[in-house]
Amino acid sequence: MKFIKNITHLFKKNRINRKVLQIAIPSSLGMMSQTAVMITDTIMTGRLGVSQQAAVGLGGMLIWTIMAFLMGGSTGIQIIVSRRIGEKNITAAGQTLLTALLFFFLLGIVITLAGILASPKLAEFFAVQKELVQIASPFLQFRFAGILIYLLNSAFIGFFNATGKTKITMISSFAVAISNIILNYVLIFGKFGVPAYGTIGAAIASSLAPITGMLVFLIYCFQKQFIVYFAIKERKINFSILKNISRLSFGPAMEGFLMHFAFLIFYRFAANISTISVAATNIIVSIMSISFMPGFSFGIAALTLLGQNIGAKKNHLARFAVYRCANYAAFIMSALGIVFIILRKQIVQIFTEDNYVIEDAIPALIIVSLAQAGDAYHMVMSSALRGAGYVYWVLKANVLISFGAMLPFAYYLGISLKMGTLGLWISVFIWLVLLGGVFSYKFIKGKWISGRV
Repeated sequence: MKFIKNITHLFKKNRINRKVLQIAIPSSLGMMSQTAVMITDTIMTGRLGVSQQAAVGLGGMLIWTIMAFLMGGSTGIQIIVSRRIGEKNITAAGQTLLTALLFFFLLGIVITLAGILASPKLAEFFAVQKELVQIASPFLQFRFAGILIYLLNSAFIGFFNATGKTKITMISSFAVAISNIILNYVLIFGKFGVPAYGTIGAAIASSLAPITGMLVFLIYCFQKQFIVYFAIKERKINFSILKNISRLSFGPAMEGFLMHFAFLIFYRFAANISTISVAATNIIVSIMSISFMPGFSFGIAALTLLGQNIGAKKNHLARFAVYRCANYAAFIMSALGIVFIILRKQIVQIFTEDNYVIEDAIPALIIVSLAQAGDAYHMVMSSALRGAGYVYWVLKANVLISFGAMLPFAYYLGISLKMGTLGLWISVFIWLVLLGGVFSYKFIKGKWISGRV
């Protein structure tokens, strides 16, 4: 009965639902555009062949592992800015963004150059099979060229999400997605007189497209409602703020890096099984990115509302908002999981015409679709705990469950017991259920209120 009551509350017109949806819906639409890019990348490179699709999937996961670390800075910015807005300290909120942009610019140049030089060795280590290495190496070099713009955009995303104006990040994401899809079509297949660059074309498109998103952010910064944030006397790096950003960002950064690194190892296990397993895994990751959107979006809403309400000394509203965000995410993601199970074959066939890949992907897709509610509570509750200052507790819990449970089960089931791709994804089911339970229990205990930001 309580479960049904929680669901009915999601459809009522009240202030808390309105605030949650005002933040989560634009954020979800923005995520939808990013997911559209991932899906079209997978579909278009799938038309080039199984090896090309597998290499781009593996190379993309490696890039996202690095980007996930860098995205921790966005989380730290969002935590600080949302709290300062709650405290009515507008200038400090603007100084946080300025400091982040200046520092990220310098950091982005260093990472771009280092990544381009290291790409051949990285491809050789993770791709394993020679045919995949030859495709993944140049793909990685062109993808690293776009790291600088990605970093600057992540600072803007953290800032605008903290203000609650997720509509702006949505518009930026739309601009990036549309640019990326058009550039993919032109550069991968060679349209409008442009040579066909194949997988390298996909990398170039992904590196150039974020420029349009940054232009959107810059336009909004000069609007009246935001320009007041930048009435700052000293336009330089504030090392006190940078230290605070680093303190709150390092946990999410390491968490993102290690979680993606765990999936890099997961891809390595798939590569040890077969190229078909890598292709199937890449397809499942692309499909799961659709259900990932609500969890991520309602996680942003939970972090923002918790930070603003704690800053305003309204702890009871902070708690209530987080529960509502978690219930929304669980309801939507569970519904998507059911759709994935019912339409499993039709969905997988969108990504590939290879019957062996289709047969390999379907059982694994069914298994992971059953764990969507666990993933929803994990994503929302972990975001809320970060917003309360428990960034390192979240990091430790994620690392322990990922490296202590998910990867050992993946190796044992997928390789030792020779269950293949299905065995790998059974371990993901176990992982998501454990994460959802652990983070929900931590939040329910309520000690997060004492966290420092």
